[in-house]
Amino acid sequence: MSKPFAQSRFLRQVILFLSPFLFVLCMFEILFWQAGETWPVTRVIEYQREHLDALFLRGKFDQQICRYKYLGLREAKPRILALGSSRVMKFRTEMFGEGSGSFYNGTGLIDQIEDLDDFLELFRNNLPKVIILGIDPWILNEQRHSTRRLATSLEPDAALDWKGHLAILRHLRGRDLGRLWTAAIRRPPERIGAAATMNNEGYRWDGSFATHLSIDGTNWAFRDRESPPVPERIRKAKQRFEATPHASQVYLARLARDLRLLKNSGVTVIGFLPPFSSEANRLLSTLPDQEQFWSEYKAASKELFQNLSMPFFDATDLSTLGLDDRYMFDGMHAEETFHLHLLRRLLKDPAVQAALPNTSARVEAALSDPATNFYYPRFSK
Repeated sequence: MSKPFAQSRFLRQVILFLSPFLFVLCMFEILFWQAGETWPVTRVIEYQREHLDALFLRGKFDQQICRYKYLGLREAKPRILALGSSRVMKFRTEMFGEGSGSFYNGTGLIDQIEDLDDFLELFRNNLPKVIILGIDPWILNEQRHSTRRLATSLEPDAALDWKGHLAILRHLRGRDLGRLWTAAIRRPPERIGAAATMNNEGYRWDGSFATHLSIDGTNWAFRDRESPPVPERIRKAKQRFEATPHASQVYLARLARDLRLLKNSGVTVIGFLPPFSSEANRLLSTLPDQEQFWSEYKAASKELFQNLSMPFFDATDLSTLGLDDRYMFDGMHAEETFHLHLLRRLLKDPAVQAALPNTSARVEAALSDPATNFYYPRFSK
């Protein structure tokens, strides 16, 4: 038997042996693609620009929200930008009116002071005209350490990483497989990703996040959906509420430097402190290992924005807007209707009125609509 013939025969045997595994692998890859799990972020953004009702949320693969928002922001080049952690994700285009120009929600890009530094470096030559900036308490907490940073979170797309594919296949279980199969079969054109299909939620084309809950409109009641609940995190001083004696003067100075840079670049910055539930507020204001930092965080943030002559509002306590916990999705995330009330309050400042033309009319129309509830406003076409 000749050597080339023997090698060819061996290769055929190897392929025959591996064919069942290759078949299974191909089937999984088809399911991943059909569910939208392995769509590259660039494809998702292009698709959403053509299908404005499409929502994006992966179920098994890395969400890569920083990469998604970074690329989306680069393409959108908005006039108005919402920045902050996930607590800012409910601002959306419909709230600002056509005269306000383009809007994008940069939720997730800024979660610590280093992220704001990175943002200014990445977009120094392409800044928006208006930034609505949510300042979280942990931004001024030196005891809170995060392994994630914006500048290092723009890694290559997880959908194109073969190692990631193998890792997910290794950990797929019966229930996960069933959900993946269901998502691939049921996925409508306006959903991208298994979580978007199965949970009926995800990121819109403008970067905002759509949550869909079936709630009995006659029996509204607050429920903290975080796990563990926010009050428990505060009591145990963990998961963003690490105990610290004072608001960091170093971080405060860096925040001041970044705000001055934005102001000198001609950007109107509108600052606010996002809300917490009434129970979370009570604990932050009274627990011995939290109250001093909490007081300094609020006072120092207000003083900083006032010294820079920038619009600012402390919305940590819902009652300052005449609202209650029913406007909260959980202990630290407010829903869309809250953000309309916040905008209404911010728009009392002439500088905000000038920066957000026609927004007031849009806000009032939505809040006065009988179909608007504690979570979801209705925006007329």
